[in-house]
Amino acid sequence: MTMDADRFAAIVEAYGAAPARWPEAERAAAQAFARAHPAVCRPVLEEAAALDAWLALDARAEPAGEALHARAVAAAP
Repeated sequence: MTMDADRFAAIVEAYGAAPARWPEAERAAAQAFARAHPAVCRPVLEEAAALDAWLALDARAEPAGEALHARAVAAAP
């Protein structure tokens, strides 16, 4: 498959901004496309990086504790 702007965007939208998460079979072509077309790829990568960062915030959040769970159950009608 030939890398173009649409395929590059699809990869980044599906897998995020980090090339290590891109499909191995297309990684080199996508990276080469990004180097060859920075004006096209930079906005796509920046948007994906912002989403990646936002999603990572949730991954670092502490799970709800037993006390919170007990309060929620007690408050339920």
